[in-house]
Amino acid sequence: MRDSETMCSIPAQLEDACVQCDSESSQHQNNDNIDFMKELEERDNELELVLCENTRLREVVKELQDEIERQNESLPAIPENSEEVEALELRVSVLENETSILREVRSNLETEVASSRAIIEDLSRRLQISDAMIRNQDTNAQCSDEEKIASSVREQCEQELNALREHCEKVESSLRSLELQSGDALAKLRREVEEKDRRREELERELERLQNEMAEERRQYSMNLEVENASYKRKISQLQGELQKMDEQLDKLQKEQEIKDKKMCALVFETNSIKEEFDFYKNEMDSNYSSLKEEYDAFRESSNTSESAAKQVLHVETQVTDDINSRGKLERTIVNLENELKHQQDMHSEIETELKLQIKEQELMIQSLKESELNIKHEFMNKKSECESLQLRIEDLQRELEQSDVTMKEQKAEYDSQRDALVKQLDSLKQISNEFDLSKDIFKQKEIEFKNQLELKDDEIVSLKNRLKSLNERFNELNCKLTENIDYKEISAELQEKYNTLLEASNKSAEEAQQKICSMMEELKELKTIIDASEQRLKQSEENSNHNLQMCESIKLEFLKKIENERLEYEERIEKINLEKRLLEGKLAELTKENDEKFTAINTENQQLKQKLEMENVKCLNYQNEIERLNSVLMTEKTKFEKCLHEKQQEIAAEKIIAANFMAKQNEMEDVLKNKNKEISILSQEVGSLKNQLEYASQLLSVVPRQEAEGQQVADANISGSQNQSCPNGCKETQDELNRIREALMKEQTENKLLKNQVNDLNEKVGKSTSQLSRLQAHLLSVEENYTSELQNAQLKITDLQGKLVEADDRARNSSTAYTSANIRANQQVESLNQQLRLLTEHKEKLEAELSKAEDNIQRQNAAVTNLQAVLDHFQRDKKKDIDFETERLRQSLNAQCKKNEDLLNEIKLLQDQLNETKKGLAAANRLSEQLDQKSEIISNLKTQGT
Repeated sequence: MRDSETMCSIPAQLEDACVQCDSESSQHQNNDNIDFMKELEERDNELELVLCENTRLREVVKELQDEIERQNESLPAIPENSEEVEALELRVSVLENETSILREVRSNLETEVASSRAIIEDLSRRLQISDAMIRNQDTNAQCSDEEKIASSVREQCEQELNALREHCEKVESSLRSLELQSGDALAKLRREVEEKDRRREELERELERLQNEMAEERRQYSMNLEVENASYKRKISQLQGELQKMDEQLDKLQKEQEIKDKKMCALVFETNSIKEEFDFYKNEMDSNYSSLKEEYDAFRESSNTSESAAKQVLHVETQVTDDINSRGKLERTIVNLENELKHQQDMHSEIETELKLQIKEQELMIQSLKESELNIKHEFMNKKSECESLQLRIEDLQRELEQSDVTMKEQKAEYDSQRDALVKQLDSLKQISNEFDLSKDIFKQKEIEFKNQLELKDDEIVSLKNRLKSLNERFNELNCKLTENIDYKEISAELQEKYNTLLEASNKSAEEAQQKICSMMEELKELKTIIDASEQRLKQSEENSNHNLQMCESIKLEFLKKIENERLEYEERIEKINLEKRLLEGKLAELTKENDEKFTAINTENQQLKQKLEMENVKCLNYQNEIERLNSVLMTEKTKFEKCLHEKQQEIAAEKIIAANFMAKQNEMEDVLKNKNKEISILSQEVGSLKNQLEYASQLLSVVPRQEAEGQQVADANISGSQNQSCPNGCKETQDELNRIREALMKEQTENKLLKNQVNDLNEKVGKSTSQLSRLQAHLLSVEENYTSELQNAQLKITDLQGKLVEADDRARNSSTAYTSANIRANQQVESLNQQLRLLTEHKEKLEAELSKAEDNIQRQNAAVTNLQAVLDHFQRDKKKDIDFETERLRQSLNAQCKKNEDLLNEIKLLQDQLNETKKGLAAANRLSEQLDQKSEIISNLKTQGT
């Protein structure tokens, strides 16, 4: 009976204990869940704030990058600073990479937060499930099992809580790193802005340097122009002198030629007269000789002559001999005269050739002089155009400088606004970090409280476990039986799952094998189609090669025919060109005479124009000097103003830093004053307490002498003795305490005096600092007013100087237009005369060029024929090589496909083997499942028998 009562009471006790555990655990879990959810909500809010701040900082970074790009676009492009621009672009890319990294970190944090929320939801669900399981349990065995599950769930919850705490710490560290990165990014941006300012200043300096260099180049260019103009003028004068000398030499040569011609004519007349006289004398001598012969014959016939006749005969013979001698002399003189004539004729021909050569040389010299004159004019025009382009460039640079000044002012204003915004953002970030630190401290306190609560609950759980141990021991046997049944069921379920997985794997492997076989068959079909296509291509390539050979031969024949026809046409053209050449040479001789006459008139006009040009050049130089002087004045004033600006900015920055330091010191002093005031209040309290003690001691001292004066009588001697012994001891102690108190009071008074002096000093320092701050503020205001007034004055001066520049440019333009109009008229006259010469020379050159082109074409055509033959040979070789290469490639591809087919067949065999093995495994699994079914039936039968 007792056993039955105890057995009946045990379930009731278990139910009560379970209800208590459920209520306590549910309350504890609800409280923990509420606190934990609150903390998570706070963390979520903090994360959202941090993310908002990050997005705002990214927007600020983007705005700064856009402004940096605007500054880069607004600044003038200087090729020398391309490396700096590339470096800045690299920095911008680095910042963009950093922003992308921050975005990735943000996305990772968001994913982690989402995962943590999911984990929290899972935990809450598990807790609810565990609560429901604990509430729904009826039996003691189930209570013990569910308690184990609850303890395991609690351990998991604690582990997950620890993981969440670690995750929160990681998030906090990542937030700190993000704050540091944002601070670093802001610092980098500030540095980059400072570097941009420095770069802008360097660019302004480089612009000033370039403007100075441009001014120096313009000066050097003007000097070089003057030197070149002077050298050209000298050359022209020298050439004109040489032309005059050549003309004089030509006149002298022509006169000498005329004299020689006259001499030749005289000699010819003399020779003719001598020949006539010689012929006359010869005729006379012949007549005399014939008459004398007749007389001599008559005399001989008359043998009866006298001595006088003999004398006459002798006289006649002497006359005849004299005549013969004189005749020989005359013949000799005639021969000599003929030789002299031949020599004179040779000399005349040589002189004529020399004169012709000299005339040709003079014509070439005249042409070269004309060409040099034209080149000089073209160079002068080019130099003038370069001067105008330089002036335009100077104007553009001035405009760019004005634009850059405007943009710089705008950028300064934007930079100041951005700096203020960044300062505000930094303050907000500091506030956020402080709030985050406060929330962190609160979270730590809550965590400590949560740990304490967990420890208390753990103690309660331990006590409950100790109670339940005795109950669990009684139900172990029943649990063992139940677990055996559960194990059998689990084993059967696992075997069925394995069987299903093996079936699925076998089906999948069979499907994959079939798919592979199908793919292999498709690849074989594709290879067959590729082989057929390649064979067709080979046939087509062979047919194309034969067709190309036939086409090349036909083209070759047609080309040769065309070459022959063109050769005949070119020969006819050459004959026509030679005729035209002869006609043109006659015309050239006439035109050279006319050009010589016109050239003299043009030279006179050129001299007049040169004088005018020199006058205009002098005026232009004066204007250029004025412009350069004004530019130099502008540059000097601009540099002064920029230096003043830079100095003022530095002063303002230094004064702001000093003001900030003073504010920090003032805050520190206020904190020190507060601490000192607290210490003074504490000391004053101690002084009050000491005064009270002193008053109490003085009252005691006053009471003792009164008692002695009144002479109170003591009843007992022992009592009086004891009082006499105790009074002096008490007086000594009170005196010692009084001395100590006095010394302490003195010390405290001295310390109070020192503290008061320190307080007074601090107040004086604070007053001085406030006065210095007010003075610095007034100084800053005065500096800013001076700065604005100086800027206004500088702008007024710049506008005045720009007006002067515009006036000087207008004057220079007017003078240059007048000069160009005069120069254009002269050039038009010169060009109108030179165009005729150019046309004739160009026509002649065209004819000669056509001749040379015809000859070149013939040579090219011959070379083309040879090249065509070489190309045909090379083409045939390449075709053969391509055909051989294609055949080898196709063979290799066929071999490779054969190897692939063999590999696929081997794989098919392996897959079939695997299928057989899987079938065997399935059969074994079926056997095991049947055995398990039999065992389960046996177990069910045994249970029924046991019941």
